[in-house]
Amino acid sequence: MTAKQYLKQGYRLKELIQTHRDELAQLRSMLGSVHGVSYDKVGGGTAKWNGDTAEYNLVIKCVDLEAQIRQEIDSMVAMMQEIHTTIERVRNNDERLVLRCKYILFLSWEETAQRMNYSDTQVRRLHGSALRSVAVPDKYKDK
Repeated sequence: MTAKQYLKQGYRLKELIQTHRDELAQLRSMLGSVHGVSYDKVGGGTAKWNGDTAEYNLVIKCVDLEAQIRQEIDSMVAMMQEIHTTIERVRNNDERLVLRCKYILFLSWEETAQRMNYSDTQVRRLHGSALRSVAVPDKYKDK
């Protein structure tokens, strides 16, 4: 795995989480207002359902998807901590800043250039140099 592929993992996880959030929003909009649920706990802690099986299945799907999103967020947080630690090992301040802008804050080239008060060309050149300075953790080298 190249340094760039390694660093882009955080962005990819963020996008995967967003697709699940979008899916969850679609499911919730399909539910509209659920009238058949009694939230009084019965028996083993399950909700008493007085309504449509299709709506019940949508509610279950929403709950499962929310749990999956929480797990993905935990994975992303761990990955971003690892990426941040890797970036902090880069010695040059400008290189470290461009890497933070691109792979921690997910800024565009234009936003990164503006933040650094450099031209787009300078930022891209600096980015290339920064990637050569990144030491990809061993567990990712053979991937």
